[in-house]
Amino acid sequence: MTAEQLRNSILQEAISGRLVPQDPNDEPASALLARIREEKARLVKEGKLKKKDLVETPITDEEKPFEIPSSWAWVRHNELFDISGGTQPPKSEFVSTPRNGYIQLYQIRDYGKNPQPVFIPYKKTLKISQQGDILLARYGGSLGKVFIAKDGAYNVAIAKVIPLYESELIDKRYLFLYYNSSIYQTQIKKHSRSAQAGFNKEDLEEMLFPLPPIAEQKRIVAKLEELLPIVDQYGKAQKELDELNADLPARLRQSILQEAFSGSLTHADMSEWEYVILGDICNFGKCESVDVKDIPNDAWVLELEDIEKDTARILKRLTLRERKIKGTRHKFQKGQLLYSKLRTYLNKVLVAPADGYCTGEIVPITFKDGISIEYMCHFMRSPFVIQYTASCGYGIKMPRVNPKQMNGIEVPLPPLAEQQRIVAKIEELFAEIDKLK
Repeated sequence: MTAEQLRNSILQEAISGRLVPQDPNDEPASALLARIREEKARLVKEGKLKKKDLVETPITDEEKPFEIPSSWAWVRHNELFDISGGTQPPKSEFVSTPRNGYIQLYQIRDYGKNPQPVFIPYKKTLKISQQGDILLARYGGSLGKVFIAKDGAYNVAIAKVIPLYESELIDKRYLFLYYNSSIYQTQIKKHSRSAQAGFNKEDLEEMLFPLPPIAEQKRIVAKLEELLPIVDQYGKAQKELDELNADLPARLRQSILQEAFSGSLTHADMSEWEYVILGDICNFGKCESVDVKDIPNDAWVLELEDIEKDTARILKRLTLRERKIKGTRHKFQKGQLLYSKLRTYLNKVLVAPADGYCTGEIVPITFKDGISIEYMCHFMRSPFVIQYTASCGYGIKMPRVNPKQMNGIEVPLPPLAEQQRIVAKIEELFAEIDKLK
């Protein structure tokens, strides 16, 4: 179960009356509803509400989405709350710093990780929120998000929840968790037009509100304040584990290569090994460049993006006719080692499966007799080479390895038969790692 699924389950338990035990001494929600009705009637007399706000529609058993405790009550959302969409002043009025006579205009982004405050002239026509009000996102990808308001104006992408009563008869923290629960989230996402035009109060007419006694509302909130930080910790640990699992295959491969070129993978007798300089056993950096206009249209042309990092599989094999490229390319032959000299692509090393041409950022390499090309392919992708190349480079925006320094790499070289045994063991273990995906 993911942290999000766990959070949703806890919220569902909360609004179903199963998160905390009921107390028989609590005043039942029916009495709470009676006081809300009294306040609404008074507000109608005072002209603060309209008579239509007193109309109540009975709730049938078929409408009730789940069972709630007997001390709770089902009530229609729109009989308790109004929804008021924000205003959208022209951008010409926006300024980025506070001024006298200006007020901050809150947009959805301002309740996220990267707020970008703007301020607008204060006008009586603005829709204003106060600290602690509940705001609902109305549009697109933000639809369903719920915020605790700050003092300021709010724009058209946001709607404010306005209670149809004046006393603190429903705990705002309980109301906040209600809007985060599935009963609201499912309902609001039914409206296909909401993502474009924004929802309004009429879109919530079918939505029901499970009302607990006020004392139980507070117990529910207290319990959630205890549980949700634990869920957050679980989510953080889950994310770290997911990242570790995602990196695990690459890390295992590097560990295997570390063992292989230290002589530990096959428990070889290293008295038969010798250390040689890369430049003495290959032609690194001596490439044949060919102008694109001289490359046959049906020739295979390999670019860096055609190669998958880490496993170095070829993702694309396109001909020159299928490419829109200019300049020159390096010519390579089947069986040569192809090595990326770009710092960020150093793991893109593979044995050419056919003749072709490649970007100048790839170096075709031929090795002397008695050296396994597959052995050198694995070595060039090992921690020994990657760590060595960390200080071998030139260029700023796209650092490249320095060919002269590359030719100075020390290579641990066993006899050919042992090279082949090491390659076989590496590929056997890599096949097992592939099964982890």
